[in-house]
Amino acid sequence: MASGKRVQYKKVIRHEKYHFFENDYSLLQMTQYSQNKAWFEAIINSITDSVVIVDSQRRIIMVNPAFEKLTGYSREEVIGKNPRILNSGKQDAGLYNEMWDKLVHGEVWRGHFVNKKKDGTLFEEDATISPVKNADGKIISYVAVKRDITKKVLLEAQLRQALKMETIATLAGGIVHEFNNILGIIFGNADMALDDIPAGNPARENINDLLEASVRARNIVKQLVDFTRQSEQEFIPLIPGAFVKESLKFLRSITPSTVRIVQNICTDCGTILADPSKLKQLFVKLFFNAVQAMDEKGTLEVIGKIVELEAIDIAHQPDMRPGPYFKLSVSDTGVGMDKETQERIFDPFCTTKEDGDGVGMGFYIVMDIVQNHSGMITVDSEPGEGSTFHVFFPQVAQEEVQKKGEIECLPHGNERILLVDDEEMLLKMGSKMLERQGYQITVKTSGMKALKTFKSNPDKFDLVITDQSMPGMAGSELAVELLKIRQDIPVILCTDYSAKISKEKAQELGIKEFYYKPLDRVKLVKTIRKVLDEN
Repeated sequence: MASGKRVQYKKVIRHEKYHFFENDYSLLQMTQYSQNKAWFEAIINSITDSVVIVDSQRRIIMVNPAFEKLTGYSREEVIGKNPRILNSGKQDAGLYNEMWDKLVHGEVWRGHFVNKKKDGTLFEEDATISPVKNADGKIISYVAVKRDITKKVLLEAQLRQALKMETIATLAGGIVHEFNNILGIIFGNADMALDDIPAGNPARENINDLLEASVRARNIVKQLVDFTRQSEQEFIPLIPGAFVKESLKFLRSITPSTVRIVQNICTDCGTILADPSKLKQLFVKLFFNAVQAMDEKGTLEVIGKIVELEAIDIAHQPDMRPGPYFKLSVSDTGVGMDKETQERIFDPFCTTKEDGDGVGMGFYIVMDIVQNHSGMITVDSEPGEGSTFHVFFPQVAQEEVQKKGEIECLPHGNERILLVDDEEMLLKMGSKMLERQGYQITVKTSGMKALKTFKSNPDKFDLVITDQSMPGMAGSELAVELLKIRQDIPVILCTDYSAKISKEKAQELGIKEFYYKPLDRVKLVKTIRKVLDEN
């Protein structure tokens, strides 16, 4: 102690779980003594949360290592500075006014900040700030203990989004079931009508257009259902140009008329290996980001073409190989971005939208989808000049595709089939379709009726085809009861993409095949023949 003076501690200031001793000297005066200074700094440095101490003039006088690690600022860089160096501009000035109004009146303030690190990255933290007074009751400093909750906020946002998507998927499930039944009736009857119209009749072209539209509607239903639920990725060969054009038709209908859409997409863009639902998700995010960047007024240009990438083009992408790629470019005439924003645009929690308009996950999700498809994404942008996002997908060997209008010879049979569905028009169409192929059909409109019929004569049927979503008894429940009566009866379960039962679960129950609706004669007949021949 200097000059033998004895320091008299008058009381203990309690700050959450940390205690700070107060005397007649300020904190700065107290820490001039090496023993007290070492003790004090040891406490501050041991705290895992960020700690900032400012003096009565609101200048930083001490920070701990947790602060340096979180913000990227060193102790030397911030000492003497105002805490506003962390200000992100994401919060109203009223928050700070309210905070300081409490603090200068000796009250503890608790709140939430969206702050900015030295490198410009945003982060979120919960803070408790307490004024420290001397023996005379004068405020001599402020102590802030702050906890980084960026990951927590991000996870909560993802959870909210997942719950929202789950709710949408649940609501869509019933609609999808009914819509697929209607599609099945249209598709099946159009297919049979094509058989009845002689070659050369102009009506054949009309029916072909009807069939093509039905296939498009079926694919859109599947994509929408997949978009609203979490599912395993299913990579299949796709013609990307056709896929993008199809997506544009759908998006055009829900885009403000003030947005002009220009497209230049190659008709023969080879084949890529992709998950259709994820590709749709990626394209929707890029599309609507461009629309929002223009404030729903401007020109959006979509270009799709084949490019050849060389080793130098993908030097920073170790998982990519030189060769042909499908390049999708989405351009807008919006506000554009500066270089700093472009460098952070694909980071989690980074958003270019105003407060409350987004959680900053859009471009992060886009990047994740692109990387899972072994591709890459780049951006070109200048403030006031709009932005262009370029996505590259590696091409794969093009598979043989059946020519449009080519007549396929379908297999026939004479087996006895029990067909079960609660939609009478679908049963009528399905029985006609299968009878044309030689099968003997018995139809039932419920699981209970089908079970009763089967019980009366289990050996009467060679195969059971049942819908999953039926009132009273689901198709999977019916299958279990049928297999209890006759273990070798093959069952084909027809279901929507939105149904909760999976293909793996169906197989565990003893169901032979899992068939996605709507009914397609070619696919259904081939499935039937496969099951019967293997049984």
